[in-house]
Amino acid sequence: MPLSAPDVNLWAVELSTKRLMAEWLKQWFNGAPHVVPGAANPVTFPRVDIGFDQGPPPQPLEASTGCGIRVVMHPGNSDEYADVDGWVNFQAVQFHFWVRAAIRPNAAGGTSQKLAANVAALLFGLLHHPVSALDLARKGVAHLRPQPSRRGADDRIRLPASGVHRVAGLHGHRGLTRQSGLAPAIHPPRPSVSLAGANCGEPVPRQPSAQGAAGVNSSV
Repeated sequence: MPLSAPDVNLWAVELSTKRLMAEWLKQWFNGAPHVVPGAANPVTFPRVDIGFDQGPPPQPLEASTGCGIRVVMHPGNSDEYADVDGWVNFQAVQFHFWVRAAIRPNAAGGTSQKLAANVAALLFGLLHHPVSALDLARKGVAHLRPQPSRRGADDRIRLPASGVHRVAGLHGHRGLTRQSGLAPAIHPPRPSVSLAGANCGEPVPRQPSAQGAAGVNSSV
């Protein structure tokens, strides 16, 4: 399911990532059946309210979707490497997906705890599989590696996941965002953020210019 939101932008990393993640999550958790990589039959996904940071979900949850996901982002260090499109910026990022449900027990045995656990399990599978996460990778949110979820004392489930923002075409080569529709061409030398199935090459470290090597301060 291709995403229509713009690619990750170096000057608005948080905002552009939130738009992409919101669109991606809403495409899956919309109350409809979806073909899931590795599953023999389509899987029906619950309808989930999507939000960011620690903002409160709609109240009561049961009157809207019954379940909510809140996404919290923590950016990390960044590096640059050479690519065919120019210099590529990689920024590490840590996601925390908070899942909470509030429904009445029903005859089918459904409870808030079971609904939240089901949503967390589906989300883990989507983030973990390179096919379902490919649309995010094409937009610059790549190398997602979810960790096992944990339930807190307030019955919220926290699902952490590491990832990398990839912004290509820097320094006047092709603008400040990567080209849409291209799979990641290279990845930083961090084994913990490798993306299975991607066509990867080795990054080329930036070399100092001849002017810089001569001791001339060329910075602006």
